[in-house]
Amino acid sequence: MAGDESPEALLARWRHGDQEAATQLYIRFARRLWFLASRHLGERWRRRVDPDDILQSAFRTFFRRTREGQYEVSDAAAVAYLLVRITLHKVAKAVEREGMQKRDPGRETYDEEARLASRAPTPEEEAALADEVQCLSQRFPERDRQILAMHFEGGSNRAIASRMGISEATVRRVLERFRQLVEERLGQEEG
Repeated sequence: MAGDESPEALLARWRHGDQEAATQLYIRFARRLWFLASRHLGERWRRRVDPDDILQSAFRTFFRRTREGQYEVSDAAAVAYLLVRITLHKVAKAVEREGMQKRDPGRETYDEEARLASRAPTPEEEAALADEVQCLSQRFPERDRQILAMHFEGGSNRAIASRMGISEATVRRVLERFRQLVEERLGQEEG
């Protein structure tokens, strides 16, 4: 079975033109290498450099240089070690490339989310938001709609719980369900 073959055996099959062997090698190592690339890029660079791109580039280099005879691997550990080294090299090169010519995210001054968050909504945006909240809250029972209304009027969880004669945990659960509904709605609009 292909899943039980050693990386050396898969490489040998690949050298003889078996593309399925290359796929099996990719499947065997890709997940761990993706996490390695992602972790080494860090949050700052992941906005600019996709770990998937790093991974694709690393495997292209691995397969090309192996085919050319530049890499000679003797066992699974050697294959893993070589792929890790190539991946880390690709991460370093991508960060270096992105850091050139004022592409450094640390130097960026324009951030769309910060700009939108820092300005007051227009009356039209406020009305649209109120309509959306009203529409989404209609999916809740009357008691939960009252909790939501008090929350949007600025009431604390404790005050809402006291006024409604319920626990704060119940208030939190209602608010959490509403938050999830809003996130689902936003996800549908983005999709």
